[in-house]
Amino acid sequence: MTEALDDRVRRHCAASEYDQATTLALKELGPSVLRYIDARLRDDDLTAEAFARFAEDLWRGLPNFGGRAPFRVWAFVIARNAAGQALRQRNRERKRARAFTSTIDAELSAQVRTTTRNYLKTDVKRRFMELREELPSDERTLLVLRINERLPWEDIAVIQAESEISPAELKREAARLRKRFQLIRDRLKRMATDRGLL
Repeated sequence: MTEALDDRVRRHCAASEYDQATTLALKELGPSVLRYIDARLRDDDLTAEAFARFAEDLWRGLPNFGGRAPFRVWAFVIARNAAGQALRQRNRERKRARAFTSTIDAELSAQVRTTTRNYLKTDVKRRFMELREELPSDERTLLVLRINERLPWEDIAVIQAESEISPAELKREAARLRKRFQLIRDRLKRMATDRGLL
C-alpha cells in the first residue's frame, strides 16, 4: 500500500494536483492518522483541531514533498507536529480559526472523524483503551504506530524524532523503541491480568 500510495501522490504532485493528492492521502491515511493523534492527545475537541491542522499542513506541504522518506512517514511527522501545535495552542487558551479554503477538507475530515470514532467505541477497543489511557502520551503513540499502523521500527524512529537523525542513530533509536515497546506490552499485560481482563 505504501509504495502504491507514494506513487499516486507523486503523480498528483508532479501534475500540481495538490487537492487530489490531499484527498487521496486523507482517504488512505486519515483513519490511521486520527488514531495516532487521538492516542497523543486523548481529547475529542483537541484531536479534531489537530486533525484539521494536519489536513491543512499536509495540503500546504505537498508542493515541497521531496520523497526523501516514504509518504506515510512524512504524513505522520506532519501529524505529530500538528498535535504538538494543538497542545501548545490549547495551553495558550486560543482557538485557531480554520482558514483552510481548499475545496476538499471540511466534509472529508468530518467523514473520517465520524467513521473512525465509531470504530474506536467498540467494546473490545474500549477495554484496551481504558488500560492504554493510563500510559504516558509517548507510550500510547508508540503502540498506535506499531500495532495499529504496523510501521517498521525505523519509520517510527523518524516519526518520533524531534529532528533529523543519522543512519547510525536511526538504528540505535529503532532498537531502543523496540525494547521500550516490549516493556510497555509487558506492563499492559500485567495491568490486564491484575484487573481480571486476562
